[in-house]
Amino acid sequence: MTVGRSLTRTALFALWYALAAVAGRMTVMDGTNLSMVWPAAGVLVLWFCAQRRARVRWADAAALVAVTVMVNLATGADGRLVVVFVAANLAQITVFMWLFRLWQPTLWGAGGQQVLSRLRDLWVLLGAALASTSAGTAIGVTGLWLINGPVGWQPGAVWLARNTTAVLLIGAVGLRVGYAWHTRPSAGTWSGAVRWARAAWQDAGRWRVAEYTAMLACSAAACGFAFAVVHGLPVAFALIAVTVWVALRTPTTFVVCHDLVVGAAAVLFTLSGTGSFAAIGDHASRALVVQVFAGMVAVIGLALALGRDERRTLMTQLAAEKEEAALRAATNRAIIDSMADGLAVIDADGRVLVRNAAAVRLLGGRTSPGDQVTDASYYGLFHPDGSPMANHETAYARIIAGEEHAVGEMLVRNPEVPDGRIVTVTGTRLTDDHGAVRAVMLVRDVTVERRHRDQLRRARDALQQQQAYLTQVLDAIDVTVITCDTVGAIVHANRSARQDLPDAATAGQVGTALTGGTAMTAEDTPLMRALRGEHVDAMAAEIRLPDGSTRALLVHARPLTDATGALIGAVTAAHDVTALREREADLLAFAGVAAHDLSAPLASVAGYAEILEDELPADTDPNVYEVLERISGGVDRMRRLIDDLLAYATARDAALKLQAVDLAVIVAEVIAERTAHLRATTRDGPPVLFPDIYTGPLPAVHADPAMIRQLFDNLIGNALKYTLPGQPARIDISAHRRAGDTHHRIVIADRGIGIPDAEKPHVFTSFRRAGNHGNRPGTGLGLAICQRIVDRHHGTIAAGDNPGGGTRIHITLPAADQPHTATASDLSDAGRH
Repeated sequence: MTVGRSLTRTALFALWYALAAVAGRMTVMDGTNLSMVWPAAGVLVLWFCAQRRARVRWADAAALVAVTVMVNLATGADGRLVVVFVAANLAQITVFMWLFRLWQPTLWGAGGQQVLSRLRDLWVLLGAALASTSAGTAIGVTGLWLINGPVGWQPGAVWLARNTTAVLLIGAVGLRVGYAWHTRPSAGTWSGAVRWARAAWQDAGRWRVAEYTAMLACSAAACGFAFAVVHGLPVAFALIAVTVWVALRTPTTFVVCHDLVVGAAAVLFTLSGTGSFAAIGDHASRALVVQVFAGMVAVIGLALALGRDERRTLMTQLAAEKEEAALRAATNRAIIDSMADGLAVIDADGRVLVRNAAAVRLLGGRTSPGDQVTDASYYGLFHPDGSPMANHETAYARIIAGEEHAVGEMLVRNPEVPDGRIVTVTGTRLTDDHGAVRAVMLVRDVTVERRHRDQLRRARDALQQQQAYLTQVLDAIDVTVITCDTVGAIVHANRSARQDLPDAATAGQVGTALTGGTAMTAEDTPLMRALRGEHVDAMAAEIRLPDGSTRALLVHARPLTDATGALIGAVTAAHDVTALREREADLLAFAGVAAHDLSAPLASVAGYAEILEDELPADTDPNVYEVLERISGGVDRMRRLIDDLLAYATARDAALKLQAVDLAVIVAEVIAERTAHLRATTRDGPPVLFPDIYTGPLPAVHADPAMIRQLFDNLIGNALKYTLPGQPARIDISAHRRAGDTHHRIVIADRGIGIPDAEKPHVFTSFRRAGNHGNRPGTGLGLAICQRIVDRHHGTIAAGDNPGGGTRIHITLPAADQPHTATASDLSDAGRH
């Protein structure tokens, strides 16, 4: 509501209140300035109820004070009385609005949006009116006493009665009409109000219009008879009968308007000196009787009308709830009847309370006679094995006997179901608030499920026969064949596999193969690699049999897929190559022995050369010393070659002793040993080019300490050896590990002569040296040994250029928190013992 509209409404209500106040002042009875009626009290209530949400409430209060002062002064009231009347009006409306809001906040006018429609609303209105007018009366009578002297009880009673009656009559009319005005169609326009009134008149019907006309005529006749024809007799209360008629037959708004008209007629006739009440000589008593009469008419009419409306509302709600309950019941019934499963509710006396169509159908159409449960034989109930079912064995009997839940299968066979029907019956015990027991029975047809189960059983039998046939075929060949499912569980192992791998065949899980004393985890076996999509071809492996002997195998593995390409498992096939590997091992052993046996003659040659050099006289020809030097150089080269051959054989075949190895310690020791002679030279001789070696934080790895030491000795030795002429060696050793990696990455970078691009693919090949090595000593086995050591530790090694010149070696080794087991690389090498 805008401020302008609010002020306009305030002005209109103030004008209305002024007219009502002038009308009230015109009924002043004597020198006490008391009026017989005070319609302004009812207008005041309607005014402030309608303006409850006004933007400027203070304007309404100011207008009330101004109108009260002007009207009373204009009608001859004393100035002191004017102040009393202002205070009384403000107190009365304040108390009324506070109580009305407190007791019934949902009504229109009290802050809510509901219409005055219940008896409780009437009593709230009457109580608020009595309490507020009592406050105003107390202020008003006290003011009269202070101004005019002592007064009797009559002025206070008249003040209380007239104001309460005005609030009750005019307030009730205003609350009903105000609600109708605010909720009418096309609210806010007079044309809309006219259309609404015309539609309401047309909807009333001809008989209702006739009844309204008769009521108005009877009311007018009763008023005329009571107040204009008969004088001195108390016949005015006959109007109460007409009020009852109107209250029982017409809308509440019409009733309150009728009550207002009857009350106004009684007052007007009394003021004119005619009627039953005019004969009362005392002004105060006359006014009090008139107000009590008008109030009684209003209370009786409103009580009957609102009681009727409340009953009608309750009946409407009851009818709606009944209709909703019927709808829910019909819905539940439709749901129950649409169920494929049978449902029945039976009380403790065997009376069927609820039963759907499926329950009748599943029993072959046999219903209980008189809706009363009878013997099990009547329905044709049997145990699944065909034996008759006794009455006490039924699920219903078990529930009534005390079980909370009963589940079982039974066979229904009767003339209507000659082939029989297998059903499952589930019973649940229900107990109401009075202790009455009911059994809820749910029946499901499982005949088709049983048939499908039998079909599956036959299909499984056929599959087992086919599996037995394939088992015989696979058992007839000497190749070891194993299949597993997608999680690695063994599905089939043929005869050869059961003999060679008894643990895997009996445990039902891919076992651990052993080679050279190094374990291979399940994840590294050919089957598990095939499950990850790999194709394994000719992988050499060694297994240990229960009797302690070993077998060398050549293993192939492939993933298995269904028709859609989805993975369903893996298969591996292994050929026994033990004899071949034994011959290869003998050959390797011979090579090792031969290399070892060559060391003794070399030692003799070196020793004799040294003795000869020591025994030569001082004047010996220098050429002889040159020959001896060449002999010593040849012996050194041959010794290095034999040492490298032995180191290569060790890196290839020695058993791994895996443990946590601190690379920082290993690298420090290697650097100390490799640079010890340089430190001695620096102390005892002229200055030398001492290498610049930086070592960053190095981790612990899971490896064989001896082999890791050999690995870093070779790599650091190469970095120290292959330097640029006239420049000291510069070596950077660092390590890092990315999140989620199981291996550490170690980088050894130098500023040496580097590796030609054409040689890089071959630097890890045995007996292969880069073309730019010059006259630096070497056998071409150093990096091959490194490659073998790294491979056996599940790592990688690669050589590349170091930006700015030199070589960078990249190595990956398993972290100490990642236990190392044998892989295919280990198995392939170990198979060549």
